[in-house]
Amino acid sequence: MSLPTAADPVEAAATADLAHARMRAAADEGRFAIVVFQHPVALGWVAVGEGRLGLRLDLNGYPGAAPAGQPWDLDRGSTLEAARWPVGGRPVFRRDWSPSNGNAPYLAVDRIALATHPNWRAELPGRAWTPTMNVYDYLSALHEALGLSRLPD
Repeated sequence: MSLPTAADPVEAAATADLAHARMRAAADEGRFAIVVFQHPVALGWVAVGEGRLGLRLDLNGYPGAAPAGQPWDLDRGSTLEAARWPVGGRPVFRRDWSPSNGNAPYLAVDRIALATHPNWRAELPGRAWTPTMNVYDYLSALHEALGLSRLPD
């Protein structure tokens, strides 16, 4: 008799975290949600003002490596053009930085942002990604940072 092959540990960790009660509560509250997960990519949204910003998260190496996110057009299944990025509030998606960095959010929980700002780990303790964090923490930080933003008309 053969035993089933163990799931990929990265996929197993991501699947468990995405199914966690805190994620369901955030979706029920209208803050953020993951709507599709096909390892290693998760597609979802985060509330911005009265609307929702689509997101694509690359979870390669998760949770040891932070997610790498970018604004995403969920209807078209493609990168969201910069003209439709959130405006006002904190500059999370920076037109002077994000396009040359995979459209990453300028946040210490994002893999791309951390790679370009390694000093953030020491300068932003408690805010920079650690392997004890999960997708909920990433999306919470993004949601908080976009709190005073809105989607363009």
